[in-house]
Parts: sequence; C-alpha cells; structure tokens
Amino acid sequence: MKRVGMIIGIVVLAMALATPAFCQQQQGTKEIGFNVSLQQQTTSYSVEGYTFGENTLGLSGQVLFGYFLTNHLEVGASIFTGINNSKDKDDTYEDNAAIFAPGLLVRYIFGSGKLRPFVGFAPTLYTMSSKSTSTDYDGNKTSSTTSASGFEAVIPIGLKYFLTEKTALNLELDPFFGSLKYKSGDFTATESSSGFNLLFGFSVFF
Repeated sequence: MKRVGMIIGIVVLAMALATPAFCQQQQGTKEIGFNVSLQQQTTSYSVEGYTFGENTLGLSGQVLFGYFLTNHLEVGASIFTGINNSKDKDDTYEDNAAIFAPGLLVRYIFGSGKLRPFVGFAPTLYTMSSKSTSTDYDGNKTSSTTSASGFEAVIPIGLKYFLTEKTALNLELDPFFGSLKYKSGDFTATESSSGFNLLFGFSVFF
C-alpha cells in the first residue's frame, strides 16, 4: 500500500510539473465554485449504556465563494444542502434527512500549472431535520421526526485542473469529524461523527 501511495504521488507531481504554466491566482482574485458531494459516514452513539451504530450515504450540492489573500492563500465560505439516507447495522431503522451546512474555509493552492493540488481547513455548522421509521421484532413500524446540530471539522484535500486561467475542474476529498446533538421529542443524545465527502465540480475565477 505504501508503494502504491508513493507511485500515485510521483505521478501527480510529474503531471503538475509537466503541464504548461498559467499565472497563479493573483491576490484579490475571487472564486465561485459549484460542486456535487457524495458522502459516506459512520456514526456511533451511546444511550443509557448501550452503543449503537449507523451507516449513511448522501448526495449534497455545494456553493463556494473564495477570496485570495495572497497568490496562493484563499479564504471564503461554503454552503452544503442535500439529502441523506441512514440505516442501522441490524436493518431495523431507516432515516431520511435534509441537510443544511454552512461553513468557513481556509485553503492553500500550490503551483501555477494546469494541475494544482490544495489543502485546507473548513469548520462547518451542520444542521439536519429528518423523518425516521423503526421496525420492532414483530414487524410493527413507528415513525418520528428528529433534528440535529453541531460543529464538524473538515480537512479539504484535492486537485484543480485549469481549463483556462479563469475556469477549473475540481476533485476534492473532505475527511471530517465532529460532534452532533440530536433531539426527538423529549429524547436527546450526543453523537460523534466521522467520514468523508467526495466532491466533483467546477470553479470560475474573476
């Protein structure tokens, strides 16, 4: 696995060095980005001494606005909206959720060629409302609504491929971790969360 990772790193570096050079984004340049996010998340939480787990798949859209403080350092904000489907490991619980997650962004973009890697940090406020269905051992189903909110730390890592000096394609992997507080009626629980978002999209610079 280490050799595979090293080979991938060498290939990416070679591509970045081999591509024709554009000017790097100048201080004061602005960016508007539009991305689609595919999410996989594993969560665990405890209630009265019992530990539960869920697996989540989601589809979200992201709008991003950035401003270059220097030729490589960008600050900005983003908004995620989307839907998630969660199921527990015993397949007796299903949840369909709507998500709204605004966040801040600090990102450093390397190089000045067509292919430019970047890394950053994005604290995000995660909010969610959902409707869930539970099935008991006799096959009876009950429904309930739930809300959740909390902060997540996101570490965006990715590549931008510049089609022109003003447009680029985006590929981004966002590992995240955080803590969420859930409420459903009189029931409350605190949940730790971790996972990643995989984003595809494009950006315009002006």
